[in-house]
Amino acid sequence: MPFRTLSFFSRKIRTTGYLPKEADGIKTKPVLTEDLFLCIEHQTLFGTIVFVSGKVAYFNKTAAALTKLDTDVLSLYKLQDFAVRIHIEDRDRFLKQFDNSEPAEATDDKLTEIRFYDGNGICRYWNVFVNPLYFGGNQGHMLIFTDISSYKETENALKVSEEKYRRLLQTSPDAIVVSDKEGRLLFVSDKTFSLFGYEPDFPYQGIPLYEFVTPEHKNAVKTALQELKKGTGTYKEEYTLLRKDGSVFFAEINSAILNGCNGEANGIISVIRDITQRKIIEKELIRSKNKAEEADRLKTAFLSNMSHEIRTPMNAIVGFAELLTDPDLTEDKKLEYIGIIKSHGDSLLHLIDDILDLAKIEAGQLKIRKVCFSLSEIIREVLMAFQEQLYSLGKTDIELRPKFYPSCPETLLTDPARLRQILNNLLSNAVKFTHQGYIEVGIYTQTISNQEFVVFYVEDSGIGMDSEK
Repeated sequence: MPFRTLSFFSRKIRTTGYLPKEADGIKTKPVLTEDLFLCIEHQTLFGTIVFVSGKVAYFNKTAAALTKLDTDVLSLYKLQDFAVRIHIEDRDRFLKQFDNSEPAEATDDKLTEIRFYDGNGICRYWNVFVNPLYFGGNQGHMLIFTDISSYKETENALKVSEEKYRRLLQTSPDAIVVSDKEGRLLFVSDKTFSLFGYEPDFPYQGIPLYEFVTPEHKNAVKTALQELKKGTGTYKEEYTLLRKDGSVFFAEINSAILNGCNGEANGIISVIRDITQRKIIEKELIRSKNKAEEADRLKTAFLSNMSHEIRTPMNAIVGFAELLTDPDLTEDKKLEYIGIIKSHGDSLLHLIDDILDLAKIEAGQLKIRKVCFSLSEIIREVLMAFQEQLYSLGKTDIELRPKFYPSCPETLLTDPARLRQILNNLLSNAVKFTHQGYIEVGIYTQTISNQEFVVFYVEDSGIGMDSEK
């Protein structure tokens, strides 16, 4: 650490004279040149101790204050006594400076950082400089030192802070980038490389952030950078970004301006979060919501239609039941009315089954019992039942016909009851809205995504259905 106040020592120091010693050997003063002695004596920032023949020959007040040693004790110190108070890891490095026999300048590279345990047992950080002195042919050494403990505390706190933020950058699940105010990259976190698919040695510095954005969003990012430069604080938006391999991913970018000491914008920090999975979930939620709304709409339409479908057979059952109470009815009429009641009763049972099935579907309890059965047989049974219905309704001008394509299998593994139920519903609708022409039940196979499906359809010459239904 440089100290400008050391400048007056930054010249080769060579003194002449001798060191008169007092009888008790305590606090002897060297005869130094007058101007240099005054500088040392009144220096309050730097402690100075002169060692001659390995013993303390002189020290200034600052030295006593920094060492926290009593002046009488310090006066009796030898170099080895002083060295004992130096941290063992720094001791040899400190003593090695006393091997120098040639004066030197107190430049930064000549300063040595040591840890010194003061008179109170507290470890202090010092910067020390040792220069040889000559007194009438005898060599001594001048130790100049200053306490840098406050600086070291600040430095260590800064290192801890830097390490904390470094770990945050390394462990962050998001990419963190710092750019200049024009958006040119200056620094990126480790996560950035993996997110964009680049190697850690990729030369990113100087590349504008918007170069990693898809063309449709590039101008939006440029606009955001301009807004940030105006001092708008933060900016948050979603974009599609480009990886090295050309693939695209959704990202949320949160950016904030970085201000210098003068308060002016000198950079931008951005946090980039991959939200591709979130977008997929959002899309799925929207699809599920639309599906649920469509299902609710269809259920409402179904129940609305059921109210009419139920009322029709119920009215017939009630009406013909009342007619049966007529004592004058012939046996033939009674049998006819009973047949009508039975027919409408069967229709009503089918409607009730449909309503119950709807409830089971909503509850997720509709069970499919798979068995192997003949397709031609089930189609024949369904058509025979509806052929009788056409005759009873007087719709004799309608041709009810099956159509089997060559690829149609002979057997199928599924629930025949559910298949019959579906075909009955489709044929019931066809019979209801067809007055002449034909009703065709067809079967063919279709391959979708390498999987083969059996397709059933009901086609008629009636008025048809709305494509939305």
